Amino acid sequence: MNVQSKIKLSIVIVTYNSQDYIYNCLESINKFNDIGNDLEVIIIDNKSNEDAELMSSKITYDFNTRIIYSGNNLGFGVGNNLGVDFAKGEIVCFLNADTILIEKIFKKAIKRFSKPNIRTLGVKLLNEKKESELSFFFIRGYFSSFSSFLVFKLNSLNLKFKNMITSGACMFVRAKDFSLVGGFNPNMFLYHEESYLARKFLNHFNNNIFYFDKSLKLIHLEKSGKASKMLSTEYYKSMVFYYKYFNFNMKWISKIFYFKQILIDLFSKPNKAIIENESKLINFFINK
Repeated sequence: MNVQSKIKLSIVIVTYNSQDYIYNCLESINKFNDIGNDLEVIIIDNKSNEDAELMSSKITYDFNTRIIYSGNNLGFGVGNNLGVDFAKGEIVCFLNADTILIEKIFKKAIKRFSKPNIRTLGVKLLNEKKESELSFFFIRGYFSSFSSFLVFKLNSLNLKFKNMITSGACMFVRAKDFSLVGGFNPNMFLYHEESYLARKFLNHFNNNIFYFDKSLKLIHLEKSGKASKMLSTEYYKSMVFYYKYFNFNMKWISKIFYFKQILIDLFSKPNKAIIENESKLINFFINK
């Protein structure tokens, strides 16, 4: 490795028992690495079941790769914060372990940041059949939960509005911008980190652009399995913390979600594993 080379891009991957996916992800990074030794990959292992030495022995690439063992499951946001602490690159890419590169994207992504007001850069996410997946969505607000159909339609058309944020499955940011706003919030274990970061940028900087580049593509497998009670709880816990943190009117939030529950019961067959206790969970965390 050329030790004189300055790191331009640090990829941070947070893993938790993601062994079935992360090696394919790393292989794809190696295959489509178009910046050579200007790249580093930092893996934050949130106490996976796989033996540390075995994992290290499987990861041998020309670019610098570091595995940081957190010693505990820190969650997505804190794990990424830890990765940025170790990162040497001017640009950081938060990348999910269940992603696979299918083309060269790093050089183009770095070039996009020549515009100083670009805060985040997202790519076009595809499923295994290379069909459109959710690459961006509305920054969470009072009525964002009602926008599901519209968001899917906009993604299929690659039509992103200004008040939409790109997916954290593959998100590029400037390391200094991320640090200036304090990174992700440790009180949000999982979910809604993109909206949190967007609002922090909006509150700290002027003329923000959350850029979506449809010409940069990768596959996002989203192999998360069935929704569990724990994940459902974390979803609403993080959501309510987000609303409180940014001083939303919590009485209105409660009424809006109650109204949403009525609509779901009237017009759809809800996924009971996810929303059976939605109103109870929201009210629990609101009143906590």
